[in-house]
Amino acid sequence: MQLCNQCPTNINCQTCLEFFEGGTLKKKVFPPLPVSLRDESGNSYSGKLIGISPVGMLIETNAPVQNYLVEIKNKIKARVTPIHKKEIQNLIPFDIVEILRKGTRDSRLSKKEYDAISTDKKQLVHELTEKLNADIRQQIRDELYIELAKSELLDRMTVGNGYIYDRGKIRLLSGNSFSFIQEKDLLPLMREALRNQRPARSVLIDEESRTYVDVHALPFDLYRGGFITLDISDIVMKEKQLLQEQWENYKDIILSLTKGKIHLLNQAEMKTLLDSYERQSYLDIDDAKQLAPMRSMIKEEVAIHGIKAFLPTLAVNEAATNALRHAQACRIEFWHNDTSVLITITDRGTGIQMKDLPKAALVDGFSTQQSLGKGFHVMAQSSDKLYVKSDSTGTVIGLLFNKPDTP
Repeated sequence: MQLCNQCPTNINCQTCLEFFEGGTLKKKVFPPLPVSLRDESGNSYSGKLIGISPVGMLIETNAPVQNYLVEIKNKIKARVTPIHKKEIQNLIPFDIVEILRKGTRDSRLSKKEYDAISTDKKQLVHELTEKLNADIRQQIRDELYIELAKSELLDRMTVGNGYIYDRGKIRLLSGNSFSFIQEKDLLPLMREALRNQRPARSVLIDEESRTYVDVHALPFDLYRGGFITLDISDIVMKEKQLLQEQWENYKDIILSLTKGKIHLLNQAEMKTLLDSYERQSYLDIDDAKQLAPMRSMIKEEVAIHGIKAFLPTLAVNEAATNALRHAQACRIEFWHNDTSVLITITDRGTGIQMKDLPKAALVDGFSTQQSLGKGFHVMAQSSDKLYVKSDSTGTVIGLLFNKPDTP
């Protein structure tokens, strides 16, 4: 087993705590603390303290599995021995053999030492927000937890390698070359940097290995330059995870505040929803002049199912107008099943800023520069249910209207 991709952002996950001793006093260290490990030969290694108890600890490190003198926060020193229970890649569980203190030695952390390590920022956030109103307390906590996790991302960025460019030729200067990066990927970037006499930057992606490399081209003079490449794969993965966590937090909040009317969906959930419907027709719009015939089409399409046209027309017109304003084009699709009609409005804009969602959903007239717009409140009030899928690929608004006699 290796450090799971839920750490450190999923601070409620306790799976890794099972690998070392300490009973109910075992705790995750959030954020993980940097530690140094020195073996009996004097070799030093770096690591991160993931879990702690008065008698044991769990460290993420590439160091060999052996006895060490571990130093935490440049203050606490402990002799530790590894627990050979399971094969755990990059994680070593240790028993504490001896705590080294000035004038005294012990086989376990003192309460003061343990509290200094285990009282994490999550706990401080919990205490600082305890007196907030109950209806917003958890939302504020979740947002602060995510910001704390973001502070850990830069620690996960690693330098890949450096290259030298000299009059059309590139040679590796240091590090290990990324196998998928070719000269043809680097040369245009360096030409741009030399032409403008300023650094140029690009991100190269290997989809197969999910490797993301941040490439910086630095001009030295008119003919020579260098490259620095940074492996940012962990950062990208963590950012995606954090965005998903933010989306999930807002999903629950908005669903509750709107009494189950507004549903935030991810791409897979939107596909599942659409799979439960049969597509009836569609219309592509890229000009405001098409709104009038669109309104006529809505009346015809919903009338087939016995639905009065006023509210669907009002809601879809708002959604289409917003899409034209912020994304220049959209597609209107009509779907139906036995109980309802679903009208989707899809654009390829920049997506919705999650921080704007609560106000846009609940405050009449609230407007943003994103594809949300002030009509969001109108859409919510005019439909029986409102579905939203929004990410960097664009936004899908789903307006559901129950057929007559459908609860």
